[in-house]
Amino acid sequence: MLLSIVSPMYNETEGIAEFVRQIHAALDPFSVGWEMILVNDGSKDDSLEKARAIATADPRIRVVSFSRNFGHEAASSAGFRYAAARPWSSLILICRTPLP
Repeated sequence: MLLSIVSPMYNETEGIAEFVRQIHAALDPFSVGWEMILVNDGSKDDSLEKARAIATADPRIRVVSFSRNFGHEAASSAGFRYAAARPWSSLILICRTPLP
């Protein structure tokens, strides 16, 4: 089984690395394949660059980017189009700074 995590992000430069670290901590102990699609929803900060750097280091993570902000609904929908898993084994997690 493959789990696809779709995560819209907008100006999340401060939290994206910790968000991804927490996903790793939650899923790596289990025998489940997973992927993460980070959808940059037109961020004005360097969220896109940070997400691309994270994706370069981990082949399970992919980045989709919008040229401007379309809203988390459109970003989520785009992420599902790029997800390898079936819709019933996908979920949306929204990265918000600050993380606990």
